[in-house]
Amino acid sequence: MSLDHTKEMLNTLRQYHTSEINMIFNSNDGAPILVISYIDGCYELKSLNTSVIEICDDIESAIRSINKLVNVI
Repeated sequence: MSLDHTKEMLNTLRQYHTSEINMIFNSNDGAPILVISYIDGCYELKSLNTSVIEICDDIESAIRSINKLVNVI
């Protein structure tokens, strides 16, 4: 997924914060590896492989965490 597309999706999560919307990243084989939600003004990133949850206050820190979590897998 391109950086611009990722930023657009994170903005969408923030814009519709009163709805339950999740963004899911899949591995090359199609298995879900990362779920992102926008809860209480923060991005919640949950690695499905390790159950690690990271909380990010803004889009830039969320993108750094996404890159870190996706590249670990």
